Amino acid sequence: MAAKSPGDPDQRFLARVKGNLCAPPAVLSYEIEPVGKTSRVVWTGERPDLTADTILGAETKSGKQAEDLKTRLGEDRTKVYQALEEKPDTKTAIKEKLKTLSGTRIKDAIDTLLEDGYIRKCKVEKNGKRHDGFEVIGHPD
Repeated sequence: MAAKSPGDPDQRFLARVKGNLCAPPAVLSYEIEPVGKTSRVVWTGERPDLTADTILGAETKSGKQAEDLKTRLGEDRTKVYQALEEKPDTKTAIKEKLKTLSGTRIKDAIDTLLEDGYIRKCKVEKNGKRHDGFEVIGHPD
């Protein structure tokens, strides 16, 4: 199954839907990147935290999996917050700085930092143009 992420329209997943001969392989994440007049697939890594069911919303995480996701989100928030402490920036620039994090993970971290009031939306000037970005306004305890 190929599917878009419900939280980030740029993030996509490739997952096995059906099989009974072996354990399911990890879900692969990818993005479509424009290149000149065409596009290319950029593989962004494995997503062991996802299955075809979770992508489709047919399953919820509980127990250790939920704790692991919560821990990872906390770590992602810290990385995004630290990147923004240097200077206000755009989501694209944050992705460039934090190449180990997928667009979905960065979006989730930004969303929770916004909700908790540690960052806010702002305009960022790059190459003489103003872009949507984020800046730090509070410090997480």
